[in-house]
Amino acid sequence: MKIFKSQNAKNLCIYAKEKYGDELEFLWKKSKNAILRKKKSKKWYAAFCVIDKTQLGLQEEGLVEIVNLKLDPQDVLAFVDNQKCFKAYHMNKKHWISILLEGDTLSLQELCGFLDESYALA
Repeated sequence: MKIFKSQNAKNLCIYAKEKYGDELEFLWKKSKNAILRKKKSKKWYAAFCVIDKTQLGLQEEGLVEIVNLKLDPQDVLAFVDNQKCFKAYHMNKKHWISILLEGDTLSLQELCGFLDESYALA
């Protein structure tokens, strides 16, 4: 977990390990991105990424940590505010949402709730 520095990223990974027994997997050697996936089905339920803010449509430059989580398609647009929650970066925008993990973002309780929903849908 040396790549992700935000407290929210660290706390979500601790939560996933304690609740589901899952740890980050770094699948791409040249990337700073990692995933969480279910042991039995091997389906992803979270993707942690370090990306440029402009890739989310933000006006400022610089790197930011995000997590992509799966949601019910009916809920995706309800949570997109383009400040804390965005249409998914590099994932199916109908089923996934990107959430900022640093700065003014969701509470840890909200993040864990989204992670639980994503796990259930995976």
